[in-house]
Amino acid sequence: MVIVYSRPSLPLLTGYLPHTLSPHSSHSGGLFQNDYDNTGDKEGENIELLLEEFKDAASRVKVFPSLSNTQLGEIYSLYKQTTVGNNTKPRPGGLLNLTEKGKWDVWESKKGLTKHAAMKQYIDYVNRLH
Repeated sequence: MVIVYSRPSLPLLTGYLPHTLSPHSSHSGGLFQNDYDNTGDKEGENIELLLEEFKDAASRVKVFPSLSNTQLGEIYSLYKQTTVGNNTKPRPGGLLNLTEKGKWDVWESKKGLTKHAAMKQYIDYVNRLH
């Protein structure tokens, strides 16, 4: 399936990149509030530092000059998995709803990935892009 996204508005990201993110943000019902404690993961990583890197990556990706549909899909899916978790919505229907189906498919491909792992992958992916 070919998914077509137009530029420069980055429709994949429109409405999904809040202006501010915090561990207790009201976005998505309290982003990370119940998912992490302040001590970080078993490697001793501080979640606050990781969250700052995530916010930085999310702001940088908005101004990337040119991204392929595959890159946009990966960014979208990791962002959604990080901020929302597993996709629980039904797949969109309709013959002409290709963009929404594509977005659903890429997010669904991340099912089972923890929010913490998705956040790390998002940061790594954006850093590799630019």
